[in-house]
Amino acid sequence: MTDKFTYKIKTPSECTDKELKEFYEIVLKGGKVQKEGLENRIRKCKYLGFCMDDEHPVGTSAIKQPSENYINTVIKDHLINRNASELKFEMGYSCTIPEYRKRGISSELKTLLLNKMSGEKGIIYCTTAILSSQHFLDDHGFTNVGVDYDGKNDKNIKYYEKQL
Repeated sequence: MTDKFTYKIKTPSECTDKELKEFYEIVLKGGKVQKEGLENRIRKCKYLGFCMDDEHPVGTSAIKQPSENYINTVIKDHLINRNASELKFEMGYSCTIPEYRKRGISSELKTLLLNKMSGEKGIIYCTTAILSSQHFLDDHGFTNVGVDYDGKNDKNIKYYEKQL
């Protein structure tokens, strides 16, 4: 293991089948997503972020383009005063394999992804129960609104949003 990581931000169409499979496997192992339909949801993302240690992916994150049904569920769960059409993007699928955690990988991926979003319009949002992610969002201009929600995989999930 080295601390010399490389980072890649790609559209799903720029990814090889191998990269898409590796992204899927890391996210699924993170245990915070619904497996059904995950491959298609990954392919619908605007950007996928990878952290590589040599040729091995060790972390992921993405800018998602969620469905209106999913957005309406988020609005209802967090009691957000928004229309689904206002929420254009979601930051998610952030996962680092356990032995690589606490090295800033997720923060670096999310920073690179946000930088790719310059020039986009609309609201980007993120839901998380992870304290380090909440700090990242606070530090990068996101606002915590709505109420916390207890989901299937986490308790006290917070909703954050930012106008692009």
